Amino acid sequence: MLPVLCTNTLVGLRPNREEVVHRDIRWDNVVKLTNGKWLLIDFEEAARIGDKRDTLIISAPEYENGTDTCQASGDIWMIRKLMNEVKFTLSEKAKNFRDKLMIKDFNLRLTATDALKDDWIEEMDICLYKMGNK
Repeated sequence: MLPVLCTNTLVGLRPNREEVVHRDIRWDNVVKLTNGKWLLIDFEEAARIGDKRDTLIISAPEYENGTDTCQASGDIWMIRKLMNEVKFTLSEKAKNFRDKLMIKDFNLRLTATDALKDDWIEEMDICLYKMGNK
């Protein structure tokens, strides 16, 4: 479940996609469909990359000044928050992946493209999903 959700979100954040960030990635905005797929919902706070928006309470550290110039790094940070809130123990590879998403300096944080190449994601049985969304 968690790897698939992370991958779904990261695929949407890769460059040359729709250039939109969700800005409100949290468990309340994740649903499981009847076909077993996980879906990120509630795009009420979504914005185009580069747009200015009021900072949300759950925003990444780079948005501490009250104005959010929307960028993918904020959604990457929120994926890390999802991983912190799971009710099960993460594997060491999952913890390492999460830690790479936690880097406070967003210039050093993984991009969506780099995150999709991480060992934890690559080892998951989701290759067919990824190939269908390239």
